[in-house]
Amino acid sequence: IGPGLHGIVLSVNKASKNLRSAVAKNGLLTLNDMIDGLGPLMDPELDNITVHLLKRASESGTGFVGDEADRCLRSMCVSCSESKALAALLNCSNDKTPMMRAVCAQHIEYCVSQMGSRICGARDLNRLISACVKFITEAQQEARRAGRKIFYELHRVGAVTERQLRRLLQERELRQVMELIERGANGLPVDVRETQSRSM
Repeated sequence: IGPGLHGIVLSVNKASKNLRSAVAKNGLLTLNDMIDGLGPLMDPELDNITVHLLKRASESGTGFVGDEADRCLRSMCVSCSESKALAALLNCSNDKTPMMRAVCAQHIEYCVSQMGSRICGARDLNRLISACVKFITEAQQEARRAGRKIFYELHRVGAVTERQLRRLLQERELRQVMELIERGANGLPVDVRETQSRSM
């Protein structure tokens, strides 16, 4: 595709904004195929498409269009360069729309979960931590939950320590994060979850 990629992305992105849901869905399906198939070649386009995908995913009443936008964002976290995908999402974490911030938080949480221990060396780690501090105090429950789960994951892989958490968080938020750490992300103590995982 080479130099023509940007023009193609602009055209597909325009189609995904169409007011006719069938056209918008086809645009998002095409965009998802491009992300899956081209992977890191799509990195330069992520800043342009992420804002639109988050907006589509956060719009109420969009149904399958919103679902396809979510799928594109998840594909982006898996197929594109992890650092670029995380940076593109973090660039949208201060959006003025609460629901869009909540959707952004959820996809950042997914991105971080895919990175595992590699997040420890991420150049945007400090930005991520700052964003999480804001997520955890958001009015939207989805944002707060995502923020807590991100802090859980960061603590699990050693990207943040309990001492750092105590310094960064207010007492109420700290208690919620520490409770999550103690019982594990799925409601079980971490050592029990790991034992079950090894036995499967």
